Amino acid sequence: MIIKEADLFRGVSQGVIGEIADQAVEEEHRAGDLLFRSGEEAKDLYILEEGSVEIFIGERGGLRFIVDRVGEVFGWSALIEPHIYTASARCTADTKVIKIGKEAIEEIFNKHPADGLIVMKQLAGVIAQRLRNAYRSISSEVALQAATPTPSYG
Repeated sequence: MIIKEADLFRGVSQGVIGEIADQAVEEEHRAGDLLFRSGEEAKDLYILEEGSVEIFIGERGGLRFIVDRVGEVFGWSALIEPHIYTASARCTADTKVIKIGKEAIEEIFNKHPADGLIVMKQLAGVIAQRLRNAYRSISSEVALQAATPTPSYG
């Protein structure tokens, strides 16, 4: 199963990977399907198996990321208090995902805290990378706006 290939679970024991896999559900979605919306309770963590998903903040001109690498994790708000999605996720192609419920993950990590710590460290890396990408995107937008001449009306 794709779980063992996900960066988030790199270094986690095979036994715990098996427990997570036992709780995981594979889902298929069509292009345009909304997986979750910003502000909703974050009940599930997702791992991309096939296809692509756009993660976005704001409906128009907001911040956007494309999840298109097999094994890439999204919906990680399910692992972090207050368990509210901070962005929305929409399939941009026919997509297969592995969905793992928040309660199942918490139960497994309560039984195996060392593996839970490994996952949280990996998650910190995922969040840091997303933040770097956001900074890059915002910096590019600011530079583009600064370079665009303002029309004069006079």
